[in-house]
Amino acid sequence: MAFRGILGGVSLILVLMTTGFADSVIFETDFSELPDNWFASTFQFGTEGAYIDLFTFNSFDANLSTGPGMPVENIIFIPDGTDSVDIKVDYTLHASGLNPSMEFRIKLGTQSVSLQTVWEVILSASNPQIYTSGTLEFTPEWIEAGDFLAVYFRADIINPGDDGGSIAWYIHNLEITAYGDDLHLEQSTWGSIKSILDI
Repeated sequence: MAFRGILGGVSLILVLMTTGFADSVIFETDFSELPDNWFASTFQFGTEGAYIDLFTFNSFDANLSTGPGMPVENIIFIPDGTDSVDIKVDYTLHASGLNPSMEFRIKLGTQSVSLQTVWEVILSASNPQIYTSGTLEFTPEWIEAGDFLAVYFRADIINPGDDGGSIAWYIHNLEITAYGDDLHLEQSTWGSIKSILDI
């Protein structure tokens, strides 16, 4: 398990202003290290991002999520005036096995909407190899201005068996952008964020 404090590893852009703007990157990280106030188990971090890269004969799970521990916490503030939110994830996933059972998921949620699976890949006897990469993009309509967003990456490796299984899942980048004609992040909101991040 790993957890870092409030300083380092992530670019969290907080804009205090009285005039509006059309869009703003409100959170971005290349996962070269564990972001501030995030939790990880099994995932490692390096120049290519957060990753699991191994061959195993054993079952295990891997988690990477907002919040200092489990369960996942909603900590990324969606500014007042937001009309929509765009979430991009750059990734690479290679997984294989002769008798595999592996599940890879990305989930999103808010304080009012429980975690929703927005991306899922399942490795099974009928689908024993996965080779995929690129940019995933999500624009959930249920994310609203004033929400606090949770992000959750999870891998479940279930009984790889005597033949074992190979997993290489790299999360290279996460970018969250808010769009709206008149976005604002007020002083009172900054106070709320400081309270949540305990800084």
